Amino acid sequence: MGYNKNLCKCLIFHVELWGTLNCLTLIRYMSYDGVRIQSNSMEVVKAIQNSFPPSSNYALVRLFNTCW
Repeated sequence: MGYNKNLCKCLIFHVELWGTLNCLTLIRYMSYDGVRIQSNSMEVVKAIQNSFPPSSNYALVRLFNTCW
């Protein structure tokens, strides 16, 4: 699966989040019951963990609540 988004200038953090969010959207579409997220970015992992309940300053992180 390729990855292309028009992100312009952005942080690697945002790219990692978009990639993870796109994968979760695909997994949800395929009706999987559960998923394990593995990332080499501790910042992304912490942002996802702290997005429940939705209290993150990043709108992109809050999208995880609607996706999963």
